Amino acid sequence: MQTILQQYKAFFETPLLIKNPDMLDHVGIFDFDKKQISKPDIEDLKSFQKLGFIGKRAELFAKYVLENSSDYRLLSHSLQIFDDKKTLGEFDFIFQDLNTSEIIHLEMVYKVYLFDSRLSDNLDLCWIGPNRKDSFHEKYEKLMQHQFPLLYHSETAKDLSQLNIDSADSIQQKLLFKAILFRRYKEDLPQSDFLNTDQIAGIWLYWGEFLKDEWHDAVYFKPDKVNWFNTIDVENSAWISHQEIKSQVKAEYAINRNPMLWVKKDRQILKIFVVQLDF
Repeated sequence: MQTILQQYKAFFETPLLIKNPDMLDHVGIFDFDKKQISKPDIEDLKSFQKLGFIGKRAELFAKYVLENSSDYRLLSHSLQIFDDKKTLGEFDFIFQDLNTSEIIHLEMVYKVYLFDSRLSDNLDLCWIGPNRKDSFHEKYEKLMQHQFPLLYHSETAKDLSQLNIDSADSIQQKLLFKAILFRRYKEDLPQSDFLNTDQIAGIWLYWGEFLKDEWHDAVYFKPDKVNWFNTIDVENSAWISHQEIKSQVKAEYAINRNPMLWVKKDRQILKIFVVQLDF
């Protein structure tokens, strides 16, 4: 159970990715006030461990705070919008801020991104998932072109009415977008006016670079994906040699995954991704 508590803490400590509201047009930036977050009842978190995806666990961490804080009243979670039998989309949260009386539609994103300058001339669009299956650009476009406009769809009005909300115009739309970021090995990261790129979680490098002598004397631990956001647990991790970790990395490659490793090297503790040559 200690692990789920670490995941809970890591979610709220993970920095926001989007720092400039100008990037979001009519949508506001949201984050939880640290004063509103108390240590959860450990029994309440037990059921969260059944969910294998950290993004879904993070969503339930947010739901837990919205349900248990005196500052909020949760109105809906995962509200699906249908047109006949066709699913148009889903709203993560609709809740009321009891301090301001605002009704808020909140979308939540929790991601790991690696910086790859080959993706775009716009440096803010150069962030990609470690398995190259999703990108910040794709997620941003989906949010701004589909997810937030869905609030004003004619079918949505029926569901809002059931929540005693008369009009979509009375709802404030906000985004909670948290991410941990990894820069390219031995490359500086450009500054951004819109994204919070100051707090880099680690680096990424290619397999061939990882085989070089400078990495041989370090020790390693491969965390499960649900623990990628956690603070590195130095005391309770089973550290192994470079030779031993190579077989674990190859096993991840065999199932088309690029692994995160925790590293103890030259009195430093860091997170890295070791990616395949075709990344």
